[in-house]
Amino acid sequence: MNIQRIENKNDMEKIFIDFHLQIYRYIYYKTGQKKELAEDLTEDVFVKVWTNRDSYKPEVSSIKSWVYAIARYHVIDYYRKNKNIYETSENEDTDYDKNDNLNQDEGILIDEVKEGLSRLEKKDRDVIILRYINSLSIEEISELIHKKSSATKVMIHRALKHLKKVVDSYDY
Repeated sequence: MNIQRIENKNDMEKIFIDFHLQIYRYIYYKTGQKKELAEDLTEDVFVKVWTNRDSYKPEVSSIKSWVYAIARYHVIDYYRKNKNIYETSENEDTDYDKNDNLNQDEGILIDEVKEGLSRLEKKDRDVIILRYINSLSIEEISELIHKKSSATKVMIHRALKHLKKVVDSYDY
């Protein structure tokens, strides 16, 4: 997407169509897979995108990175304002994640990875969600977390090692 400015509702509609599902998915995993909360926060993010459209600077970041940054800081603000709510929580079963084409072993593995994500440190969980769930490039993640690409690659590698260790530790 090559939007230089968000000038009208058509531009906003394009942004919404292109990024709605990605932002929802990002927030969904950041909120401990709470579907209704993720829907509400996602809606808030796109309201903020519209109301802050004049602050977007295409020479500083891509529209995708800018929208993700708004989402990231909105979730942080949500938890800051609601200190009695923890960012990681019990997983909820939702129709959003069910896939009838999965066999039982794949479903168990997905559940283990979800549980493992909830047990990771926030920074590890964030980079895994951004890279493997939302398919952001290393450069986009680097821009979003304000780190060099090489440092981002190392963070992702370490986060995956931590996730593997957590998942491998489950007793059956």
